[in-house]
Amino acid sequence: MSTGLERRTNPPPARFVAGVLASTAMAVLASCGGSGEGPVIARVGAHAITRGALVRRMAEIATEGIVPDPPRYRACIAHEETLSPEPVKSQLEDECRRGYRTLRRHAIESLISSDWLLGEARRRGLPAPTAQRAAANIRRSLIEHEPKITQAEIAAYYHEHIPRFENLEHRYFMVLETYTSSAAARRAMRHGGLREVEQNGNRELLDRSSLEHPIPTRRALIDAVFAAKLNVLAGPAPLFARYCLLVVTKIVPTTRQSLPQAERAIRRQLEAGQRHRTLVRFVQAWRRRWTAETTCQPGYVVQKCRNYLGARVPEAGDSLS
Repeated sequence: MSTGLERRTNPPPARFVAGVLASTAMAVLASCGGSGEGPVIARVGAHAITRGALVRRMAEIATEGIVPDPPRYRACIAHEETLSPEPVKSQLEDECRRGYRTLRRHAIESLISSDWLLGEARRRGLPAPTAQRAAANIRRSLIEHEPKITQAEIAAYYHEHIPRFENLEHRYFMVLETYTSSAAARRAMRHGGLREVEQNGNRELLDRSSLEHPIPTRRALIDAVFAAKLNVLAGPAPLFARYCLLVVTKIVPTTRQSLPQAERAIRRQLEAGQRHRTLVRFVQAWRRRWTAETTCQPGYVVQKCRNYLGARVPEAGDSLS
């Protein structure tokens, strides 16, 4: 038997952090460069991100490994010319310039996110050999420290959401809609209509939810089905441009899961909701804390930098600004 939760609710995403931590870390190992790799373009706390690290990161995430080459973008333009049937060089150059700026921004953000993850893991005393492992360990630590869902919480949820644990009454019936008028349908009811419906009718099924959200053109049929007695010919009911007769062949009454039957599904639901809230709160605090620790040089400022002054947009993987 399916549970009410399985039928009627979608649990909030338990993997919320994947877009914020794990997805960042999957693409970003501890690749921030050290000394001897060119000028420093940003600092996260005391850690420097260098121009050399940025160049490597851009090559890692570039489509087909092709990094637009400023200032004239010759390699990029040559590549784009192979993809465009009638290329216009000036347009291709603009495309490559925009592509370069977007790629560089993504690479800077990726390097900063890596340092944020590593720094947060160290702050919490968690192992952090790579950004990917740091993200996984942070998430695991957050979940481990969540309070356990209590029986009282489960019972309260059950009683507040009783309809979600009900399988509504549903009725199987045969319906024949060949009658051109109400009078013709009534004549059939008096002369072998039951046998005619049983032999030539269509088999259908409706449940009680149809009464709450009816299809307008089927309103009369729905009402007739739930007013009918078992195995007794009913009608006539208007249906589109015709009239129909019907006979209900089986009635399955409403059933409800008990609290013990629903307990496991409710626990999973509440745990998923709690985990989502925990991760949302963490991400909000994490962004604030590490943005304040991040300073970028002119020309390399992105919205993860504390000296960023532009309009903020939602970060990849979540809806927070």
